[in-house]
Amino acid sequence: MARLVINTDPPIGDPAPTAFNKVNAMTAELYPLATGAFPKTGGTVAGVLAVSAPASSNNDTSRAYSLLEQGAGGEVRRMDISLLNGAGPTARQIVFRAINTGEYRFEVAAATYSGTVSAAGAVSSSNAVTAGSIMTAGSAITSNSNGVTSNGAGCGFTMNDRIDFAQSWSQYVNGTVYSVWNNTNGNVFNVTRAGAATAASFSPISSADVKDNIEGYTGDADSELDRMVVIEYNYRPEFVDIQKRCVGFLAENVADVHPSASDEEVSTTAQIEVEREVDVEHLVWRDVEMEVLTPVEEFDPDSPQYVRSVETVRQQFIEVRKELHKVFEEVPYTIPRNVDLMQILALTVRSHQQKSKRIRDLEAALADAVAGLAAAVARIDALESAT
Repeated sequence: MARLVINTDPPIGDPAPTAFNKVNAMTAELYPLATGAFPKTGGTVAGVLAVSAPASSNNDTSRAYSLLEQGAGGEVRRMDISLLNGAGPTARQIVFRAINTGEYRFEVAAATYSGTVSAAGAVSSSNAVTAGSIMTAGSAITSNSNGVTSNGAGCGFTMNDRIDFAQSWSQYVNGTVYSVWNNTNGNVFNVTRAGAATAASFSPISSADVKDNIEGYTGDADSELDRMVVIEYNYRPEFVDIQKRCVGFLAENVADVHPSASDEEVSTTAQIEVEREVDVEHLVWRDVEMEVLTPVEEFDPDSPQYVRSVETVRQQFIEVRKELHKVFEEVPYTIPRNVDLMQILALTVRSHQQKSKRIRDLEAALADAVAGLAAAVARIDALESAT
C-alpha cells in the first residue's frame, strides 16, 4: 500500500473520518511488521545478520562499523570495528578500537588461537591463558591470582640476560629435580622434591657494608654449643618423603640456647588446584510460542479485524549447569621453624677461638709451673750437695 498522506491544508483538509481511516489503514499494515521487530532495549536475531560496506583500501572510519554508547555524564563513546588491509579474507585482521581513548582492546570469555599470539601491550585474562607453543609479549605477562603454568614435555621458562643478550637462563623440572640452567655453564642450581638444594657454593651476604652496631661476640660460645642437642632422626613422610637417616639440630632447642639463630614458625595459606562442581552459564536456544495478529483479507480500516494465530520462534536463554572445573582453593599450612646455619657456624668458630685461648693460657701457666718446679728441684739438689 502506498503512503497515505492526510490533507491538513486549510480551510477544510480531509474530514475526520477520512483522516482516521488513513491512520487505521497504515497502522494495519505496520502492526504485523512491528510484531517481530526488535524491542527498544535489545532483541535476538534468529538467523544470520549481514552488514556490508563498500570495498576500500583505506584503514579509516569510512568502512568501519561503529557502536555508540552514551555514558552516565552524557558523553558519547564510540567503538569502531574494521578490517586491516590484506591480500584476501584470510590475510585481514579484525581491529576493535575505542575512538575516545585510542586504545585497541579485544575482550572475550574464551578464545582459541591456532597461530602466534603477539601483543605490543598487556594481555590480561581473569582465567587461564593456554598456549600450545610460544607466547611472545612486548611487555610483562602478569598473573594476579592463579600464576603462570607451563605444561608438556618441553615445559619451562626462559629469560634472556638484560645486559648480555647472548646469555639465557631457564627454569624447568626434570623428573624430581627443579633446575636453573644457564646456556654457558649448564645446570647451576638444583632442588629435589625432598628439599635438598645443590649448587657450586652458597654464600650468605656478610659484608660490613650491610651491618650496623658491629661488636665482638663476648658470650660463652663454648657453653652454648655444649647446650645444643645433636640428634639422629627421620623426617615425617607428610613433610618430606625420604628414607634417609639424618643427623642435625632441633630448632626449638637452638632457639632456647641462642634465640636469634632460629625463626618462629609461620602459619600461612597456599592456593592449590582442585576439581570442583561449579555453576556454569550456557546460552541455549528454546522454542517459544507467541501470539500473532494478522489482518483479515479485504481489511476494512473502519472496522479492523484480525486473525489470531500462534507461531513458534526461537529465543536464547541462560541455562545454569553443574560442571567439573579446575579451581584454586586456599589451604592453610605451616612453615616450620628453621635454623640459621651461618650463626651456628659463627658460634662454632667463636667456641674454637675461646678454647684456643684457654689452652694457650693453660699452656703458659703450665710452663710457669714447670719452670718453678725445676728451680725448686735445683735448689734442693744444691742443698743436698752442701750437706
